[in-house]
Formats: sequence, structure tokens, C-alpha cells
Amino acid sequence: MKNKQLNTVQKLLTFSCSLFTKKAILLSLLVIHFSLFTVHAQKQGQERIDSLQTALKKAKQDNNKVNILNALSEHAGWRKGNYDTALFYAQNALQLAQKLRFKKGESDAYNNIGMIHLYQENYQEALNKFSLSLQTSEQAGDKKEQAIAYLYIGIVYVYQENDAEALKNYAASLKVSQDAGNKEQEAQAYFYIGALYYSKYNFTEALKNYLAELKIREEIGDKKATANTYQNIGDLYREQGNYLEALKTFFVVLKIYETLNDKLNTGGVCTSIGLCYFSLSNYPQALEYLLKALKIDEELGNELGSNSINVGIVYDKSGDYANAIRYYQKALAVFEESSKKAGRVTRGVGVALGNIAGVYLEQGKYSEALEYYQKALKIHEQRQDKADIVRITMNIGNVYYSLGNYTETLKSYLAALKMLEKIDDKYLEVKLSNNIGAVYIQQHKLHEAKKWSEKALRLSMEMRSKDAISSAYDNLSATDSASGNFRGAYNNYKMYILYKDSIYNEENTKKFTQTSMQYEFDKKQLADSLQNVQVKKLAAEKLSKQKTYTTLGAALAFILLGFSFFIFRNNKKLDKEKKKSENLLLNILPTEVAEELKEKGSADAKQFDEVSVLFTDFVHFTQTSEQLSPQQLVQELNECFTAFDNIIEQNGLEKIKTIGDAYLAVCGLPNENEQHAKKTVQAALEIRDFIAKRKQTEKTFDIRIGIHSGSVVAGIVGVKKFAYDIWGDTVNTAARMESSGEAGKINISAKTYQLIKDEFEFEYRGKIDAKGKGEIDMYFVS
Repeated sequence: MKNKQLNTVQKLLTFSCSLFTKKAILLSLLVIHFSLFTVHAQKQGQERIDSLQTALKKAKQDNNKVNILNALSEHAGWRKGNYDTALFYAQNALQLAQKLRFKKGESDAYNNIGMIHLYQENYQEALNKFSLSLQTSEQAGDKKEQAIAYLYIGIVYVYQENDAEALKNYAASLKVSQDAGNKEQEAQAYFYIGALYYSKYNFTEALKNYLAELKIREEIGDKKATANTYQNIGDLYREQGNYLEALKTFFVVLKIYETLNDKLNTGGVCTSIGLCYFSLSNYPQALEYLLKALKIDEELGNELGSNSINVGIVYDKSGDYANAIRYYQKALAVFEESSKKAGRVTRGVGVALGNIAGVYLEQGKYSEALEYYQKALKIHEQRQDKADIVRITMNIGNVYYSLGNYTETLKSYLAALKMLEKIDDKYLEVKLSNNIGAVYIQQHKLHEAKKWSEKALRLSMEMRSKDAISSAYDNLSATDSASGNFRGAYNNYKMYILYKDSIYNEENTKKFTQTSMQYEFDKKQLADSLQNVQVKKLAAEKLSKQKTYTTLGAALAFILLGFSFFIFRNNKKLDKEKKKSENLLLNILPTEVAEELKEKGSADAKQFDEVSVLFTDFVHFTQTSEQLSPQQLVQELNECFTAFDNIIEQNGLEKIKTIGDAYLAVCGLPNENEQHAKKTVQAALEIRDFIAKRKQTEKTFDIRIGIHSGSVVAGIVGVKKFAYDIWGDTVNTAARMESSGEAGKINISAKTYQLIKDEFEFEYRGKIDAKGKGEIDMYFVS
């Protein structure tokens, strides 16, 4: 097994995104959104603090002094991690506010004290203080302060993993704001509700609330807040893997921030754009925007190492190891300095060390890799970063594997696997199981190798991870080969190839590329031939002027006849190859997209507002496949999918792709079709009936089918071995319809039902919980 097959997950791609947890999201949001009662807002940083302290010296014992004390509690206190200072100012503000019966100042002071406890993770105390703030504002009839208090109470509940109570308080904040006609606070409430759904991966509800917030922000005319909301929407699209929509949104944000000359946020959105390009494997563009973000950091004097990490990763992925190391070292220095200031080591130190180690591993500098991984492990153990400890331990095993020290390799892998029991990460479990299988192959412990590889295969089938499935079959093939079971090795190798190429039909695109290259070569050859004909013709004309008409004329006629035949033969060959390449192209892309690609050399991604998406999946695929030989399995999949292809084509749908044993198709693109829902359901019924009939005579699979209607974005993925694909929440929801269905049934959403309720018979299932979507009305098609 090649080293690069083991050398995975050693780098935390996009450090700034690796902090995607509920706490990290909401803590960062607090920093942005807490300043609801600050004063001297036109001043920033230390200048603001100095101004407040000067004003405090001159202040009388009145409401203004309470406001100054509260502002100092925030800006000179808890925002900077100076909790004793924050508490001192807040308690003074509270005492004076109570003496003056200044309810708003009292409520603000409780909020400040609550924030101090929240940042120190004293959640019950934080909840008590925010509740006192709510009680005080209710006594004063201050709707704005009530709305703020409800938000903070909701945040505490999020930290306590009580999402129901969090949502309840956010909803209360929204209602109070709407009753008071306070648009700003209403937008804030929508924002927090959206953030909560985002942290729960319920992207549909998150987007719904972000769009509600956006509408209000645009009505108010607050450009910066509008940009912030667009940024959140872009992040949501990026998290879903809808990078085209994310980029479109981020460029809107970039334009707003550049217009406002807001360098700090311009840098932030440049990072987001860079990360999108990175995910699309467009490394030059990724590097351009990440370097812009880094330059802005440096101009503003920000000590943020995350952008240096990101730039290093792009260089690393591009194979420019010298620059990768340079930027990782730069990040490391920043994180170490910030650790000194904070008085505690930050996670960034471990991340930078681990990424440096990864580069050394890729370069074959194993002693350096081991040294840096050990340093990274020490940092993460000190901080108790469980997931990072598992990754680093696994990568230490990768180093030992590369050195051929399989005893130490196995020791590291098994230690990492044991630690995985404390966290839920199926991807790492599959990776480790595959790697352990690979080690046992090297040790010729073939029984153990097969056991671990089969475990990896089972888990990866459940996850539907193409790469993991491929690796597992690769291991099984190597195991069978080592044990002399060459037939088994061959069959497993075929399965390895099948799953490796299933999504993008790589063989077809490869043939298409080869045919296109041959076509271009032949075209050039023909042009050269025509040029030679012209040269020889001119020579013949020159000779004819010497009055040797008869002999040379005959010779010229013979020459031209020969070249005419050559041209005719090449034209026929070109036509044949052109037809072959066009057929291959049409096998990969819809006709309209193929024509656009041939015409322009590219094809634009487009949004289609009214389509229906069909997902199918074989039930208990793993168990059923174990009863079939590899040849039977491949034949069965081929016959089923061939039948599906015919049904899809006859009903006017467009096949998108197969994903392992799943099948994805859509109706309503690239040409609009008012009957998209009806045609999709009709195709689904025919697929269901085909499988039911086949089960009567063949050992085949049961099938689940899911359908949802809505809008999607469609376009070409990549520039080499490209594939036509669709993205958007409609696709995700269709997948949830399939997974929430039952064997032999067609499960559709309420959206699709409304479009065809008079066309078919249905069984209403009620509201069914769909993973990441909440409860959705679902129907079985009879």
C-alpha cells in the first residue's frame, strides 16, 4: 500500500473552519452582536477605553456614569479576558443604577456580569444574572432590554445543550421585538434562531431565518449588518458543499465591505472566498484570496494565525512544500505569541505543529515528522482536544508505517482507535480500520487483515464513503493475493475499481478526453495535408508554364488524385471520431450543456426554480451483496441501473449520477417541464414495479425511493474528468425522503404532493423527523 494512502487527515484543512461547534459559533457571534448598549461607539480599541476612563473621572453620580461603567466592563473587561476588571466595573454600575433606580443601567449591569460567568463557563450563574436582567427590564416595561435578555438566556441554554429551551427563549425575544416594532431586535432574534439551526445542521430552517433577517436588514438600510447576514448565508451554502452559490453570495458581501472601506471584514470574506476555491480544487484562486486576507491582517496588525495556516495548506496541497512550511512556521509563531499573552496554550499551536509534521511526512523526512507530531500531541493532550489527539496519534502511526516499523504502527493505530470511543467520528474509525488491515497485510497476519478490512468495508458502506469503500476492497484484494486466493483478489480488485469510478463515470470521461485529443490531432494532420497539397499544386502550375503540359499534367492529376483520396479518407476518419466523441459527450452531459460546452469551451452553472429530484437506494445493500459473488453483484447493479436509465429516459428525466448503490435523477432541467413532478413520480412507479417483478425471479435488492420538488443549481464539476451535477437543499431533502422511506415504497414531500395530489393515490404518513431537516409532512405514493 502506498504511503499516501495512509497519509490522511494529518492536516486540519482550513483551521478557521475546524472550529465549527455550537460553542465556537455562538461565542464568535456574541463578540459581533453583544454591543447593544455601548457608548462612544465611534472610537475603537484602546482609544475607546482611554476615552471611557477619561469620561469616568469627570462623570457625576448619574445615569451617564452607569453607562460608562457598563461600557468599561465590556470593553476593558470581559472582551479582553480581564474578568476581575469586568466584574469591578459591572458591580459598581449595578450599585449606582439601583441607587438611582435606573432600570436600563441595572439590566445592562446584570448582562455584563452574566457575560463574565458565561465566558468562564459558570453557566448557572450566567443564567441567574440574565434572568435578573429580564426581570428588571420587565418591571421597567423596557421591551428592547427584554429582547436582549431573552437572547442571552437562550445562549446559555445552547451551552448547556438544551436546544429546546434555547429556541423557546429566542422565539420569546422575537415576539417581544415584533410587538414593540423594534426591527433591529427582530433581526437579531432571527439571526440567533438561524445560528442555532445552523449549529444543528438544519440548513433549511437556518436559511429561512437568515433570509428573514436579511429582509429586515435591507429594509433598515444597514449595509454592514446586511453584509454580515449575507456572510452567514454564504457560510451556510459552503457548509452544504454548494460552493457555487456560496461564492456568488460572498462576492456580494465583498462588494459591500469594499464600498464601506471595511478592511477587517473584507479580509474575512476574502478568507471565505479562498476556502470555497480550495474546496473546488482551484488552488491559484484560493491562494489569491487567502493571501489578500493575510495581507489585510498584517496591515491591521491582527495577530491571527488562521490565514497563515490556510495559505500553507494551499501550498501544501499544490506540492510547494517550502512555502507550506514557511507559512505554517509563521502561523506557529503567531499562535505561540498569543498563547503567552493569554497565559494558556491555544489549539492553533498544535494545529500548526501537526501541519508542519504532515509536510515532512510527505517529503519522506520521517524523523522531523515524528518530532513535530510528538510536539503537537503534547499540546493537544495538555488541552484535552480529543479529536486532535486521535488524528495526531494516527499520523504518528503513519510515520512508523513509512519507516516499516509495523509494531509501533499498530500500537499507535490501536491507541487512536481506543480513544475514538470517547468521540463519535465514523470517518476516523473507518480510516483506522483500513490502516490496521494494511499493517496486518505487511505482517502477513492475513486472518487479522481480512477481519479489519471487512470491518472497514461494513462501516464505509453504512457511510456511503466511496473512497473508504475503495480502500477496503483494495485491502481485501491485497489480502487475498497474499494468501494465494487470486480469484478473490481479482474480484475484490474489480469492486475496488467499480466504487472508485462509480460517481463520475471516469472511464467514459477518460475515453472522451482521449477521443477529443485524437480528433484534434487528426484535424491538425488534415490541415498539414491540405497545406502540402497547395504547395504541390503551385509547383505543378509553375512547371506547366514550361510547356510540359501532357506529361506533367498527367503527373499533377495523379498527385492531386492521390491527395484527394488522402483528404477524403481523413475526412471520413474525422467524421467517425467526431461522432464518437460527441456520443461520449452526450453520455456524460445533457444535450444543451454539451452544445454550450462545444460552442464556448465552458458551460455556466444555472439555477432551475421548478424541478423534481428522485433518489433511489437499495435497502440492506451490504447484507444482500454478501449473498452474491462479486461478478453477480456487478451484473445485478448493471442490469438494475440499465433498466433505470431506460425508464428515466422514457419519462423525460435527466440522469445525474450513481453513488455506490444509490441513483440520482431530476426532471425539469436543462429544459423546463411543467409536468416535472408527475413525470418523476411516474418514473418512480416504473422503477418500483421493475424491482418488484425482478424479485420474483432473481436474487435482487429491495429499493427505497424518495422525491422532493424545488429549486436546484446545475452545472459542470471540474475541468478534467468533469461531470454534470446538481446542488441545493432540494437535493438534500430528496435524499432525506429516500432515507426516511420504507422498502418498496415511494416517499414524497408535501411540496411534491401539492403539485400532483390529483394525479395519484397517496397515503399520508404524518410529520416524520428527517435528519437535519426537522419534522416534514411525508406521503407514500400508492
